[in-house]
Amino acid sequence: MNERKKGLAIISLLLGGVGFIFINSASLYQDSQMGFGIFLTLVALVCSIISLVRKNHQKVCAVIGLIICILSIINFNSIQEKKQAIEKEKLARESITYRITFDSDGGTYVEPMTVNMNTWLTEPTEPTKEGFVFDGWNYNGKKFLFNRYVNDYVTEDVTLKAIWIREQTSNLSDSGHEFIDNSSNNSQGTVTAGNGNGSNINGNNSSQTSTVRGYQQIYDEYAEKLRKAGPTSSITEMAEICNDGVYEMARYMYSAKGTEGQYATYESWAEKLFDVYMNEVR
Repeated sequence: MNERKKGLAIISLLLGGVGFIFINSASLYQDSQMGFGIFLTLVALVCSIISLVRKNHQKVCAVIGLIICILSIINFNSIQEKKQAIEKEKLARESITYRITFDSDGGTYVEPMTVNMNTWLTEPTEPTKEGFVFDGWNYNGKKFLFNRYVNDYVTEDVTLKAIWIREQTSNLSDSGHEFIDNSSNNSQGTVTAGNGNGSNINGNNSSQTSTVRGYQQIYDEYAEKLRKAGPTSSITEMAEICNDGVYEMARYMYSAKGTEGQYATYESWAEKLFDVYMNEVR
């Protein structure tokens, strides 16, 4: 009988110790491990109490086991209170909302957005404006970035203004690209680019030489910008440079013909520029 009493005291000590380890080694959200730890602790607590009531000769083991059980329960309650406080703070943060208003600058109306923190920020339907191509939203002199978490980029109510580029019509001849520029109010000019060497602009009032940029030129320009900005710029600033390059490629695609006007060609060059961005931000 005494041996059984001794064994009960030792069991309470061992189970209490194991339960204590499980509870203290579990992370905040490892509920299964913490639950198993508190289960062992309660079993050890019962064994300790029974052992002490029966006046076990191994009273020291029973007392130590009881102390360990009490410490484990106190620690468990502390962890639960901390977890509840974090959840409460999270709910409070998620209840915060921001309002994003869109100034289409003469384009079609875009509904304002009310967004919550810790939600994904999606881009609204693009506005349209006769004679212009939409080129994103401006905020404080920079393009506003969508497709990211709200709290990574929005910290207050904001008003975004549409960026417009005057629309150009284009025709392709065997010698190169011919662009009709509608941006001038005084005269209408024609830009003809042959073999990528340059273009001649003939208007009623003036003439000058210009170069039509293709995917390679756009890639070289923005890849170089990314490499130069990499050592000192933030990830957000690097992403803006990459996005600007992709926008330029997309604009070129819409004006190009043949294989260069195909989405697959644009996509391959855009991915190539994105690879440079990823290498620089690592």
